[in-house]
Amino acid sequence: MSDWLDLIFGVLELLDGGSNHRRKRVFSPGFLIFAACVAFVELLLLNAWYAPGT
Repeated sequence: MSDWLDLIFGVLELLDGGSNHRRKRVFSPGFLIFAACVAFVELLLLNAWYAPGT
């Protein structure tokens, strides 16, 4: 089990790209844009579902 955790942490460190951990943002701009798009699509679907007159 410990070997698997070491492997996972090693891969995560490689994918990190050497970024500075002290300045790491909680929400990256890409995630915020994605979340805004999801919220917009949900509003469209809710408006279509609960549209008056249907």
